[in-house]
Amino acid sequence: MKSLSIASKMWLPVIVMAVVVALLSLTAAAGIKSSQAKAQVTQQEQQQKFELALRWRGLTETNAARAGAGILSADPAVATTLKPEIDATTAKISEIQKSLESLATSDEEKAVMARIAQTRAAYIAVRTE
Repeated sequence: MKSLSIASKMWLPVIVMAVVVALLSLTAAAGIKSSQAKAQVTQQEQQQKFELALRWRGLTETNAARAGAGILSADPAVATTLKPEIDATTAKISEIQKSLESLATSDEEKAVMARIAQTRAAYIAVRTE
């Protein structure tokens, strides 16, 4: 350190600080990149859940309308004609339900999915009668 000139001694702290700032900046950038990647994954999962839920809702409403038409129609052939479509849509809804159940991560989501499964099973039993 004694062999360094005064100018070198004055630049040394500046260089050390510049290196420290650069290292901190790189660390922060890596952390931000990691956070963004996690946020993107979370957003994609939420989007997938949302799209599945919307599809489930649409198919459920369609089946409810079909079941209502079969019940309200004076012609028993209407219910007979709609039954295969109702059954096929019910199978699609079951697939969506399984997908949503597999995407449930929190205990709260799992509990909600369990309640929905129970309610849906009761609805299907009544509709089948």
